[in-house]
Amino acid sequence: MADSCPHHGRFDFVIQFFALKRSGSHGVLNWIASQFPHGSTLFFNDVFIGNNPISNRKVPSPLPTLNSETDYRIYNNRRRICLISYEDKPLGPSPSLRESRENWFGIPDNRIFKVILVRDILNCFASRLEAFNKTERSTKGEPSWIDLKISNKITRGKTFELWRSYAQEYLGITNYLHPKITINFTKWLEDPAYRRSLSRLFPNSEFNDEQKNTVSGYGYGSSFDRMAYSKRADQMQLQHRYQQVSLQKQKYLESVKENSILMDLNSKIFGDIY
Repeated sequence: MADSCPHHGRFDFVIQFFALKRSGSHGVLNWIASQFPHGSTLFFNDVFIGNNPISNRKVPSPLPTLNSETDYRIYNNRRRICLISYEDKPLGPSPSLRESRENWFGIPDNRIFKVILVRDILNCFASRLEAFNKTERSTKGEPSWIDLKISNKITRGKTFELWRSYAQEYLGITNYLHPKITINFTKWLEDPAYRRSLSRLFPNSEFNDEQKNTVSGYGYGSSFDRMAYSKRADQMQLQHRYQQVSLQKQKYLESVKENSILMDLNSKIFGDIY
């Protein structure tokens, strides 16, 4: 195939990372970036599917582990790894993702790593509710934490459906991201052996847990704690957020518990954790 992109073949491999907002994604992304030599990773945050961040010269995004300005100036220097996050994006057959494999990166399919992260539903939704309480930011046309307005049954249903689709993809009920690496946020949070096994799935990685407790500033940090636990993420009550929301939001979470399909999927991934 002709080299139609000036950055064709510039990366050794690409990681496409799919997650819902407020699922711990930036902590995990920062940890993934830390598995590779400093300065080798280029990160693009919250990219639209079908939008080529390379040819559009999108400004690379910082992560705490990429703390030097030289890490982001990639247009004059080759970087080995391109890490791209997609937030709250509907899953399904996507010609845009196929196009990105064939035209954007100039590398074979086996050098494209698709990663999907899933957080348990009650803690994920509690964090989204809390974030909505503190900011009015939203993404046009897409479900986000602003869609969790308790009185809005239509947007609530869209958010339920979005979490369901990610859970089904994680479990292999659907297989839009094939092949894929699945990340269980609870296991990532609590189990060093699990993190080590994930690190081994990426080429040329070297297990590094130094960044595991770093809080990223994206989305103002934690929904509940902001940046108060900047280097002490292990001290945050991440597994008990559903118990920390207001009474009104507790009523919303009760409607989640009443959805047998969602709770069954949640149990299959995380077990009986509530």
